[in-house]
Amino acid sequence: GGRRMGTLRSTRRQRQRAVLAALVILGLATGGFAFSIGLLAGNLQALTYDTFITGAPGKLSNLVTIVAVDDATIARYGTYPLPRQAYADLLTALKPLDPRTVAFDLAFYDDSPNPDQDRALAAAIKDAGNVVLAMQGAGSSLSRDGAAVYPAEALPIPMLRTAAAALGAVNIIPDDDGRARKSQLVIETPSGRYYALPLVATARSMAKGLQLVGDERAIKRTEGALVLPGRPGLADRVIPIDTGGSTTVYYAAPPATDLADQRSRAAPCSLPAEFCVVSLADVVAGSVPRALIANRTVFVGAHSVSAVPDSYPVPNSAKGKMFGVEIWANTAASIYANRFPLLHEDAVITLLELVIVLGGGILLIAPSRPVGFLGAPAALAPQGLLRFGPVRSASTKLIAEKISLSKALLPLNTSSPSTFAPGAPPRAMAATFVPCPVPSSEPSFPASSCIDAASQAARLPPPPPFPAAGAPHAP
Repeated sequence: GGRRMGTLRSTRRQRQRAVLAALVILGLATGGFAFSIGLLAGNLQALTYDTFITGAPGKLSNLVTIVAVDDATIARYGTYPLPRQAYADLLTALKPLDPRTVAFDLAFYDDSPNPDQDRALAAAIKDAGNVVLAMQGAGSSLSRDGAAVYPAEALPIPMLRTAAAALGAVNIIPDDDGRARKSQLVIETPSGRYYALPLVATARSMAKGLQLVGDERAIKRTEGALVLPGRPGLADRVIPIDTGGSTTVYYAAPPATDLADQRSRAAPCSLPAEFCVVSLADVVAGSVPRALIANRTVFVGAHSVSAVPDSYPVPNSAKGKMFGVEIWANTAASIYANRFPLLHEDAVITLLELVIVLGGGILLIAPSRPVGFLGAPAALAPQGLLRFGPVRSASTKLIAEKISLSKALLPLNTSSPSTFAPGAPPRAMAATFVPCPVPSSEPSFPASSCIDAASQAARLPPPPPFPAAGAPHAP
C-alpha cells in the first residue's frame, strides 16, 4: 500500500510539472507574440513606467520657472485671449530679472486686431534677445528617420518670427490610453526640421551657462539619440529618441497646485515638490522675487486658468491632469538632470519580466507557498528601479555607448529654424488638425491647445534660414 501511494504521488508530481511547464511555455509564447505586435508597450511597460515614475520621480530642477497665464492675469487685462500688450509688458518686466531664456507656449499665428500691439511685442522680443516662440506641425504625422513628419505647419506671424531668437515645436502626442508620456523633440514640416520648445530653450540656457559647447544648432544626431555636446570636462546630454523623434519624459514633479490655492502661502514657489509657478500678472506688477527668475529657463503658458482646456493626464497625475506648459518644464528638467527613461524595453528584458511574473504565479498553485502572490510583482521592483530609479542618471552615458557613437555624428539642422516646441494638448490628442475654439482674430490662444486653420503655413511666408551651428546669430 505504501509503495502504491508513493507511486501515485510521484505520478501526480510529474503531471503537475508537465502542466506547469506547459503553462510557462504557453505564457512565454503568448508574451512573445504580444511583444512582437507591440501590445505590451501599451500596458505592461506603460504600467511599469507609470508606477516607478510616481514612486521614484526625477530630480526637480530649480532652473525652471513657469510664468502662468492664469485667472488673475485675465482679470488684470480684462479679456481672454490676452492682448499682445500683456506679453510685451511681461518681457519688459522680465528683462532686468535676467532669465537665460524665455519660451512661449502660446500661439502667435495670426495678426492681432491691434497692429500697434504686434509691433510693441516684436520690439520687446527683439530687445530681450532670448525669446523662443512656439510653432507646430499640422495634420496627421508620419514617423520617419527620427522625426515626426507633418504635411503642414503653423508659424508665428513674420513680424514676431524674425524678432525671435528661435522657434520651438509644441506638438504633444499622448499614448493610446490618453496619457502624455513622451515629448516630441524633432518634427519635420514643409519649411524644414524643428526641435521641441523645451529642447531649444534648455539648450540655449545651458549654452549661456557654459555647460554646453553651443545651443540647439550644435546638436549632433546619432542612430537613436540626440547629443548636446558638453564643454570639456562636462557631460554630454544624450537624449534617446524613437523613429518619430520622441523621447520618454522623466517626470520630476506632479501637477503644480493651482495658483489660486497658493495665494495664502507666505511666499511664492514655496512648495518644494512642485515646479515654481508664478502669475504673469505678478511678474508685470514687480512682485516676483528676482531669485525665482534670474539664470532660469522661463516657460510662459496657460496654467491655473479655468478658461483653457490645455491639460493632459500624465503618469504621475493620478486622476488629474497637467497643463501643457508643465510638460515642457518636466522635459527641460530631464535635460538638465541628464536623466531619460529607456524608450522601450527590448524583447529579452520583457520576456524576463514575464518569466518573473509567471514564476511567481506558479508558486500560487502550491497552497503552501502564498508568498508567490507577493513575490511575483515584488520581483519586478529591482528591474523597475534600475530602469527608472536613481541609478538611471548615473548610467545615462552608457546609452550613448550603446547607440553607435562610433558612427559619425551628423548635424540635425543647419539651414532651417533650429527650434522645436513641446506638444500641444488637444491638437496632440487627435494627432490631427484641431480647430481653435476662439475666433482667429484672437491670436494668443495657447499653442498647445489648437491650430487655427487660418494659421497654416501655406498662408505664411517661410521663415528666414537660421545660421549654421556655431555661426553668430542676431535675434
